[in-house]
Amino acid sequence: MAASSGRTGVRISLGDASSAVVIAGARVDTFTVNNEPIDITNKDSAGVRTMLADFGVRSIDLSVEGVMVGDTLLTAATGNAAAVLDEYVIDFASGATLVANFFITSFEVGGAHDGETTFSASFQSSGAFTFTAAA
Repeated sequence: MAASSGRTGVRISLGDASSAVVIAGARVDTFTVNNEPIDITNKDSAGVRTMLADFGVRSIDLSVEGVMVGDTLLTAATGNAAAVLDEYVIDFASGATLVANFFITSFEVGGAHDGETTFSASFQSSGAFTFTAAA
């Protein structure tokens, strides 16, 4: 796989695949897949950890940092509980995509008196996700 620049490596967009809007002003997008293993180590394992060839819980965590441009993410983060759980699309530089529902777990806005207004947000997946590899 060819190397890619950070600005094209991962893009997080709000909304379904047909109408997703890139989270405006993002500078850093981070994507983490968590595969919680199932430990089946027992007395017959001779003291060696043994994992089941399956995961117990699979989840995805996202984080994004950037410059506030518009109120799209602010509106999503300050909605009621149903509003902070929404569909997001993650695009990768390779052309692969992932679509899943995410819950906004934290949202922070700040800025120095002589600088831009910045934000950071964290998301946790809810339910199944759809990954489409690059063609």
